[in-house]
Amino acid sequence: MIRNYIYNQILLLNHNTYWVLEINDKGYTIINSFNIKFFLINNNNIEKLKIFEKINLEGIIRNNVFTEITKLRIMNNWDPRYYIFNFMTNWDKIYKNFIFPILYGVNINYENQIFKNASNSGIIHLLIISGLHFQILFLFLQKVFKKKLIWITYSILFLYWLMCFKTVSVNRAFITVFVKFILSKWVKDKKTQFLFIFGFTILITGNLDILKPGYWLSFVLYLIVSSSDNNVNWKSIFINYFVFWCISTSIQLFWKNEIYVISWCVSIFVTPLFEFLFLMANIFVIFPPILKFLYFTCEFILTIISNNSIVIYNIWWIQVFFSLISVLLFFVHFLKKNRK
Repeated sequence: MIRNYIYNQILLLNHNTYWVLEINDKGYTIINSFNIKFFLINNNNIEKLKIFEKINLEGIIRNNVFTEITKLRIMNNWDPRYYIFNFMTNWDKIYKNFIFPILYGVNINYENQIFKNASNSGIIHLLIISGLHFQILFLFLQKVFKKKLIWITYSILFLYWLMCFKTVSVNRAFITVFVKFILSKWVKDKKTQFLFIFGFTILITGNLDILKPGYWLSFVLYLIVSSSDNNVNWKSIFINYFVFWCISTSIQLFWKNEIYVISWCVSIFVTPLFEFLFLMANIFVIFPPILKFLYFTCEFILTIISNNSIVIYNIWWIQVFFSLISVLLFFVHFLKKNRK
């Protein structure tokens, strides 16, 4: 009831207000206050818009596409991302083509070959769409700044979240990290912490967002990562990673229409490399030459994998099989941990 009231107030305050999220040759992908995407076809009657431009737009919508425009007005924009992203885009194209989509989820063009190959191999779903990149950055910052400087870790993570496009998985990952930090002061039992976080995030998440695969994929991956924090044995780390990969792959294949067999198999070995490249991109975000090297490295690896893969079309029995494998591995993994 309270959530619905808040949503209605947001809708009233931002009626006909949209933000530009993606730009391509055909037009603009825009979002409203609830991150619902619409497409604005590019034609001579539309003034050139920029990333995170705030606009007041009225017109006729069919299938989330503005087919006719009756009013378009550029509004005052106080979002710092608008100025940062457009400054960086004018500085070097690498930010528009690679850094903004990978690090912040902005202006992702799946027609771009590197993102098409990353999607086919499942890496982009595993690292970005699931929100796992948020968890990886947090664990890395924890190791760098230790407990005495933990406030720096949370400050950087908060700034990173502000820069990101607020997907359901990114928001869930962000809320989980901060709620867990607050709970740890009063609740020591990890199972109780998880139940509280699980219930809290569902209550504040929109009904449609809860049904999205990215939300549940990020939850499952968070469970495995958080349960593996204390493992120092290489054998345990390897087993946890294998279970992690199998479960995430099974979940993704349930929603896939095409399976790139070799790409998915090889991803178990190259995913750690892409995790490392993601961290390097964050560290050297203001150094275009290094970012270009990272871009070409990713492109080279993904091209080799995609060009040597076998494609099979997903059918119902494959989806059922992988779903059962995912559920079985999940419960066996955590039942074994509880017995220990």
